[in-house]
Amino acid sequence: MLTKLPHWNAAFQAFLLDAARKSRPGVPAEEAMTFNWDPHSAGLNCVGFTAAGVETQLGFNFYKVTCGDAKYDSPLGALRLIRKMGGDTLDGVFSQYFQERELAFMQIGDIGMVESTEPSSLEVGQNLACGLISAPYIYCIQPNGLEKFPLDKVVKAFIPESWNGPTEANATKGAV
Repeated sequence: MLTKLPHWNAAFQAFLLDAARKSRPGVPAEEAMTFNWDPHSAGLNCVGFTAAGVETQLGFNFYKVTCGDAKYDSPLGALRLIRKMGGDTLDGVFSQYFQERELAFMQIGDIGMVESTEPSSLEVGQNLACGLISAPYIYCIQPNGLEKFPLDKVVKAFIPESWNGPTEANATKGAV
């Protein structure tokens, strides 16, 4: 298992506070943290948001090291990337890289999965969105910005420090 960075909790909480501030109405577009399918744009999708939060804990961005410069701008493009990575669903791909945690033992900083509220992801059969646990909520980037859901909405949880993939950007690269 990987070791979390010293003072990871303070950096993690600061990340969540910054995300909440940037997802409020009236924030200039260039600063706003909003949902966007393109993970390399100013906005984030649920995986980009979750990877950025995990980076505050472990010091590397798991999305960047596994997907490199892979680009997509739609739910169908995201599904193609999921399949390229060997999964049929988002949680299936996460299960390849992270150890699952029993829901009763979720901890601050864990990755969680909730039922998606993003309609276009449901169109391609992806019914889960990922986010970050910070009791008593899971925080997810959604079309309306950062949303928090009670922990009883979490259907799967993963341990960030159990990551078993690469930690340097040399993995899957290229457009999907």
